[in-house]
Amino acid sequence: MADLTSHGLNIFSFLTQRLSWPVPMVRWKAGREIRDLLENELTRDRMTSQLFETLDACRTESEVCSILNLFLLTKKDARPERSALISHIGHPSILADYILERMYGWGKGIGRWLTAHSGQAPLGFTESNYFKEHKTAHVPPVFWHRLKELEDQTHLPFVRQWAFEWETLCERTGTRFTRYPDYFDDVMERRSGIVGQYQQGQTEVLRSAHIRTFALAVSKWNMPQERAMDELFDHIPAISGLFDLEPVEKPSWLENFPHDCLDDGVDLKAVVQGFVAKIRGADKQVLSFTSPFEIDDANYGHVQLSAFLATDDFVLKDKDSLFEPNAFCDARANLTIETVWPNEPIEAFSFKGRTGRAVPICHGILPVPHGHWLGHNFSTGIPVLASYCLEGTKNLRVRNGALELVVDGTLTSETSIWHSSWSPHYARDGGHTRNGVCVKASSNDLKGVLEGRPHDLKLGWLLKVKVWKRDKEYGDYELKDRQVFVFNDEI
Repeated sequence: MADLTSHGLNIFSFLTQRLSWPVPMVRWKAGREIRDLLENELTRDRMTSQLFETLDACRTESEVCSILNLFLLTKKDARPERSALISHIGHPSILADYILERMYGWGKGIGRWLTAHSGQAPLGFTESNYFKEHKTAHVPPVFWHRLKELEDQTHLPFVRQWAFEWETLCERTGTRFTRYPDYFDDVMERRSGIVGQYQQGQTEVLRSAHIRTFALAVSKWNMPQERAMDELFDHIPAISGLFDLEPVEKPSWLENFPHDCLDDGVDLKAVVQGFVAKIRGADKQVLSFTSPFEIDDANYGHVQLSAFLATDDFVLKDKDSLFEPNAFCDARANLTIETVWPNEPIEAFSFKGRTGRAVPICHGILPVPHGHWLGHNFSTGIPVLASYCLEGTKNLRVRNGALELVVDGTLTSETSIWHSSWSPHYARDGGHTRNGVCVKASSNDLKGVLEGRPHDLKLGWLLKVKVWKRDKEYGDYELKDRQVFVFNDEI
């Protein structure tokens, strides 16, 4: 928990200010501290009062929803009374009502969002040059793509309305027309292909304009409210469970493995054979991991080692043709990852090689929504033991900071994350921030996976090495990537 005696600093005000910090991870960390203070009886009233003050000062719908989201992530007995909370909501929305109903029950929203828009955009209204250039820079491009799809389906001007709401909000709030925040970065690094994960003031305005567009769509264009809500889940900052993932120390079993993979001339097959031989006798078996290089070896790059089941004749083909795909997880009903993990057919995850086929033992989860404060985790991926590997009813949960897969009530696999000299910077075109992640299962569970596999498949390991290097300090970073597949019976 935050130090409440830090040189006279008002920690309650400090933390709420950090909810507007340009780096999403900072917002997540501040949110975690705020939640802890709300759940502590000694600090609950002061933290609640500070959040009410912050709600009063909110200028946009998305800011309001971020505060409401924190109350939702808090235990029920630590939340304020509904009547007290809603009196501080000055910018209602469909999304705000959705969150309120998850806290206080069906029909317990405030319902003032039907007029929470700027009216229909005039027929002669056109997008400004700034909007055209930045509408996919400050927020995910999927917002624009989905609006274009809706326009094609309905012949209604969704994109124009979004631009109109954005322009109206900019005028009302006085938000600056910011561009990329170079003040956070090394200019030469950026010119060389390194960018950062940031959310600026324009992010809130563009998000809120998007939310307001759907208020108009419901009130003026007869869009069903449930259909409008489907387009707003990506504005959720965090969902229960994933909010509580706690970074651990870099695993000791990793030893120097990333460093051993770095040199272009190294025999990757021999490196995999030596590493797997060391770790496969442990009680907890590593099934998949991704790790950045040590900062002294490479700022930008990572290694990934994953277990697969493959036919005897399997041979890798093109780079990135074999990977751990994401499986979607529907978290919309209660905004939590703690749910039943549906069984998927193994055939849906089969990859063809140059010859033969292979199936991953783990695949990534991608909840809808996943929470935009947690994007750094999903850029790396959050793998779990694949649902088709074991029979039984499967549930996901987060305990002690790790994501757990429970099968018929028994803990089966555990996914942990770590950070290594973390920063918001990453290389374009396939890079991600300096996160690590690993999946472990008991040796008995791995034995069950292998015993239950299709008879024509056997265990193998896929290693991918990606590193961005440049020959000169001012040159462009170039991706150098290698991969190798090694059958377990070769080790």
